[in-house]
Amino acid sequence: MGSRLLLLLFSVFYCSFNDIYAVHGPNLKLQSNFIDFGVVKYKDPVPTRDIIITNRGDQKLVILRTYTDCSCTIVDNKVDTIYPGKSDVLRIKFKAKKLYPGEYTKKIYLKSNTKTQIDTIVVHADVRHN
Repeated sequence: MGSRLLLLLFSVFYCSFNDIYAVHGPNLKLQSNFIDFGVVKYKDPVPTRDIIITNRGDQKLVILRTYTDCSCTIVDNKVDTIYPGKSDVLRIKFKAKKLYPGEYTKKIYLKSNTKTQIDTIVVHADVRHN
């Protein structure tokens, strides 16, 4: 009787623990949600940074759309589907040519099939003309 009770308690605890900590469905994990381009001179070549996106869920992750709040921030490649446990690279560019000097903070939005639906990457750059 005692061993059955112990087994029952262990089963309940184990199932509850798995329900709390298991990742069901797709789960988007960004290597970082912040990119600092530092000082960007408008005549220099367009700087590029890479962000690794990982699917930590148990179903495929589908990136439905990427968009930015400024034409100065460019997502240079397209990432569509990332399978569970796999990663892909998102290439980000900051184009300072038409901007006035100063500090800029812009955002990149990733719309996906996750529970949160929208993930955000913040981009910072200090644009200088000389």
